[in-house]
Amino acid sequence: QPYPIGVIAPGAAVKDDGEGAYIANEDESAADPVFTEELLEETILDPDTGYRVHPTVTSGPYVMTSFDGETAEFAINPYFKGDADGDTPTIETLVYTIAENDTMIDKLKNGEFDLLNKVSENEALTQGVQLATGNEDFSMSAYPRNGMSFLAFCKSSDIASDQAVRQAIAWCLDREAVAFGYEGSYGLAADGYYGIGQWMYGLINGTIPYPAAAEGEDEETVMQEWEALNLDGLSTYATDDRDGDILQAVELLEQDGWTLNAQGDAFDPSADDIRYKEVNGELVGLDLVLACPAGNTVSSLLEENLAQPLAKAGVRLTLEEKAFSEILADFYGHADCGADLMFLATNFEEIFDPSMNFRKDENGHEVWGGSGIIDDELYELAEDMRRTTPGDVLSYCKKWVAFQKRFTQTLPLIPIYSNVYMDFYTSALQNYDPMKQVSWSQEILYSYYGDAPTETVAVNN
Repeated sequence: QPYPIGVIAPGAAVKDDGEGAYIANEDESAADPVFTEELLEETILDPDTGYRVHPTVTSGPYVMTSFDGETAEFAINPYFKGDADGDTPTIETLVYTIAENDTMIDKLKNGEFDLLNKVSENEALTQGVQLATGNEDFSMSAYPRNGMSFLAFCKSSDIASDQAVRQAIAWCLDREAVAFGYEGSYGLAADGYYGIGQWMYGLINGTIPYPAAAEGEDEETVMQEWEALNLDGLSTYATDDRDGDILQAVELLEQDGWTLNAQGDAFDPSADDIRYKEVNGELVGLDLVLACPAGNTVSSLLEENLAQPLAKAGVRLTLEEKAFSEILADFYGHADCGADLMFLATNFEEIFDPSMNFRKDENGHEVWGGSGIIDDELYELAEDMRRTTPGDVLSYCKKWVAFQKRFTQTLPLIPIYSNVYMDFYTSALQNYDPMKQVSWSQEILYSYYGDAPTETVAVNN
């Protein structure tokens, strides 16, 4: 999709002298180049006016008319000529804002909201299903999530680079309990870096039919290769014995040197709370902070199903509630975020390319996102996926499984669950089906409200 050079790089132009396109000054007589890092920091990254958060000129069906950090308003883009089929939007105005789990269904019922997108919390789902069942004024759609919830490591934390500590935390986390407590029967513990709505997951789990063998391939051999693919080799950090899981964590920590107490003596689980380790001549303790979104019921679930088991292993985990916007700013920022772990979630792009999560550090190493974790093998596996010949689905899925196996060994983040999403909306919003598109923002192009253009409110939880 094209971005407006007049907004992002005013005074610059795309030029081509016959040996490739490049960006240069529109006014060739100017002495200094206008297309600079400093310019882009202002035009793209400025928190109040930058294009990243205020894209006022767009190539899509809508243009943003206002945004206060919580609520954005959109109007039809008068220059949008239609999609590939010539379709253009008819809903004149969209208001996109945050919905709270405990009030969203009531606000839908009383007309304050018209569409609730990606509802996932169990109580809100139950209320929404009750509202829409047998009620011709409201509709609902269910679809598997193309994403997951997880625990991220803060790059500024000393534990982020310690694989044994990451694995110990995973052993203490009861993902099944968190998934069921938050999602009910709509959630499923995730073992790897995937969502249950991804086509790779569906193929390997047999819920999506295998593609036919290509011309020249032996169909029976290809089918056998498909049937041999599974996720059995993933490290799950879970057994049927929760006490045994915690002992696995203890064993990992002791092997990694976390065998001391605050005084530097041998750690005694009957008398000491926190395990310590000598690092560069100083005692470092496993006294950790987990940032959770304020007002989210997942905090109590993580207290019971992670913090308490960790305490038995000699790790103190304090849960700190913060605004979700602050947690995201910490995750994407570069400074000390004031926590060791963060509860976050993501939805994947339709084209799954985990190599995009890696960034080169100052030493030239490929590191995973905000965690700063270095793993050359994981990076190469991600790159191998990206290099797959387009259309070679079987090869891609084989590489996807190999990537998942390595991912669960190194744990750049700790998967928790994926789930089924549900959208609830007024029945006046017609021709809306989130299963048809990757996101509601694409499907809304084909939807209409009543018989004439009007206004709807789209809400993302």
